[in-house]
Amino acid sequence: MSQSYSEFRARIAGLGLTQSSLARRMKELGDDRDEKNILRSIQRMVAGDARVSGEMRALLGLLEEVSPSERRRASGN
Repeated sequence: MSQSYSEFRARIAGLGLTQSSLARRMKELGDDRDEKNILRSIQRMVAGDARVSGEMRALLGLLEEVSPSERRRASGN
């Protein structure tokens, strides 16, 4: 079963990330799309206009495994 949109929003928030900081982190990790396009994709998933991709679920799982200090760095704090 696919991840619910509310669960997706909660996982982003649980990482201490905003939609913008997640897009920025994805760019840093090698996503070759423009940051604005990454952000739009995230916004569509959060709004329920697009399904939460398997890649996004995997990325969130990996980010949840990193240390709190890495999370702070990723969110720009």
